[in-house]
Amino acid sequence: MTFPVDKFSDASFELVPDTRLPSARLFRYRSKGSKDPYYMISLTSSMLDYAEGMGVAAVIDSYMGGEAIFPLPNPFPEIASHTGLTLAQVVQRGARQIVIAGLPTNRSNAVPAGDFIQISGSEKAYQIAIGDDSDSTGRALVTLSQPVIQAYSASAQIAYGKHVEFQVCVEDRSSCEVSAKNSKFIVHDVELIEQL
Repeated sequence: MTFPVDKFSDASFELVPDTRLPSARLFRYRSKGSKDPYYMISLTSSMLDYAEGMGVAAVIDSYMGGEAIFPLPNPFPEIASHTGLTLAQVVQRGARQIVIAGLPTNRSNAVPAGDFIQISGSEKAYQIAIGDDSDSTGRALVTLSQPVIQAYSASAQIAYGKHVEFQVCVEDRSSCEVSAKNSKFIVHDVELIEQL
């Protein structure tokens, strides 16, 4: 079963950089002890007809509970599109700059600020804070919005944009019914918390 991200028309996120571990996160979720920054993601569905809305509600309910951790396909539009990317060099825990290889050569703004990446060996998603042009070897130095949470080896694969999956669990959900001329519609709001 896949989370129905395609049913949600509005998505927003907040990077929570506070190093204090929220008590709700410590109590409710498996990622106990991590004090690394994490994303809170809010999704709002479009107005769904009653039957479709009830089906989406059932799927969301199946993900409720602190132990229900699942991959969420990136709900945010990508600015650029890339595949086959790797790290050009070893990255140590705590670094904010990484060198990405495998880009088209000599391209202006090859890796734009705002896009998300994910480095193999971790479920963590990172947002690019400062992008870069690619050089003649197809490499670019980018700055991430937060330090990396672990060391990564050179040539580690990088998922980019729509290929990124956030590792999350449901923090909260609400639904409302809207009636219009004898028809019922449902709108869902879901809050997700990234699990590291």
